[in-house]
Amino acid sequence: MAAASKKKSIAIGYVKYTNYNYFYRFFDFLRTIKNYTLGKIGVYYSGTSANVSYSKELFFSSNGFVQHMEIPFGETTLFANEVAKKSNTTFCLHKDSFVTPVQKTNFKKWFLKQTKNDLKLRHCKPSAQIANAILFLSHFTFYFLAPFLLFFSTTELEILIISLIVGRYLIQYISYGIIAKKLQDLKLIIALPLFEVFQLVIQFIIFISSLNSKRLYWN
Repeated sequence: MAAASKKKSIAIGYVKYTNYNYFYRFFDFLRTIKNYTLGKIGVYYSGTSANVSYSKELFFSSNGFVQHMEIPFGETTLFANEVAKKSNTTFCLHKDSFVTPVQKTNFKKWFLKQTKNDLKLRHCKPSAQIANAILFLSHFTFYFLAPFLLFFSTTELEILIISLIVGRYLIQYISYGIIAKKLQDLKLIIALPLFEVFQLVIQFIIFISSLNSKRLYWN
């Protein structure tokens, strides 16, 4: 992380939750892919205090956490979203930079954490919110249309539809596999289709739950 910080003002690393079950880890794995992919095109909204570094000069020149002091959590994420650009931000995925939290979790704690992540996103720039919405809708559309088209398609179209579905999974397994290997977590993609469906369902529930949450202000 220190070596990466010499190149740019902000360095974003990887947090590896080895004590979580596979689905929780897969959920964070997808979030990591999304964060880094969007970051490559200049849409930054990620950053956790567990593994992010930024220069003192950038922090003070941007007035630090002043813009979001009223929010009781997520200051690093919102700070990164506020000041990160392609010109000043780099990613560090070297294995020696991984941070591995030792705490365990249960579903209630994990769900609360994901709800907070969703609430933080609403305070990010519109570009980050739109990008996340598009990614979710594209995944949802695939899993909604695939069985629908297979059920109602003619025999002539079934081969084409099946080929497209298989092709999609093949590309996904290859691309996710490359990333999972770099993050030293190949086991996460073994049950990729099943985990992805669960992830969409849970993400929708989290979104509905966050809608009913209280506003993010200190008492």
